[in-house]
Amino acid sequence: MREWTEGVQQDFLGPGGLAELGGLVSPLAEAGSFALRMKSVAVGGLYVSYVAASPCYLSGQTVSASVDRALHMVFPFDTQLVVEDFIDQGVPVGGLVAFGEANLPRIRMESAGRVLVVSMTEGVRSSGAIFSKESPSLVISSSPSVAVVRAVAELVFRSEERDAAMSEILAGVCGMVLLDAYIASEAEPRDDKLVVVGLRIIAEEFRRKDFKARNVAEALGISLRVLQRAFADRGGVTNVIRTYRTQEALRILGSDAANGVSFDAIARKSGFADGRAMRKAIADSTGMLPNQYRKNFG
Repeated sequence: MREWTEGVQQDFLGPGGLAELGGLVSPLAEAGSFALRMKSVAVGGLYVSYVAASPCYLSGQTVSASVDRALHMVFPFDTQLVVEDFIDQGVPVGGLVAFGEANLPRIRMESAGRVLVVSMTEGVRSSGAIFSKESPSLVISSSPSVAVVRAVAELVFRSEERDAAMSEILAGVCGMVLLDAYIASEAEPRDDKLVVVGLRIIAEEFRRKDFKARNVAEALGISLRVLQRAFADRGGVTNVIRTYRTQEALRILGSDAANGVSFDAIARKSGFADGRAMRKAIADSTGMLPNQYRKNFG
């Protein structure tokens, strides 16, 4: 693919232009009539791009190197977008389609027109928990919150002085819209869906020593109070994180990986602050100290 240059308009025409795009786009008509114009800006781990193109398929990959946990939102202006997952689903006027980098849907741009693309490689940690191979995308209808995302994205694109604060604001509103749409798309109560997504985030992050309940709330774009209410039946978020760490420590203690490794090192690998915190958690869970558990099950 042609090297990406921030803030510079780039034109891709005909077969040569398609070759330069490196498979990111494929035309619906003859390759000789293909045309695409793109301009992108970056701030932090976020990219905002305007794309005008003839009818084509969009793969949705980022304008920079692919990042598995990236999130993309595509807003159509004057063209019809159709998402080809298990059934064709049109993107409503004023709406958007969102998807993760790890499972790219096939998006059909049925007529020549323009789209706004917001791509984030960081800042929306819940995206990896929401999208999957079975559900690679979310089509979101027009709403005031979607309009806010679009307006902030355009502000980022047009601003001459882009900074980290603008990136954080855009990531925050994107995360809010994404989570609300995901919850609304499912039949289960909101608290149940928060638990599902929250557990996926915890499973990814619990090994970080500094990972706490507030990090889960921030990733979901909700208050800590709302999150704790959703996890009340599980003893609270902190208890769930501690359980994950305890189970990981027990797994290591019962495996060959524990041979010759200190308890403090196992504690760090499991996300505990130190060996003392791990010993207490294991004793509370099993009634045994780590050395006893390793002797019996290692």
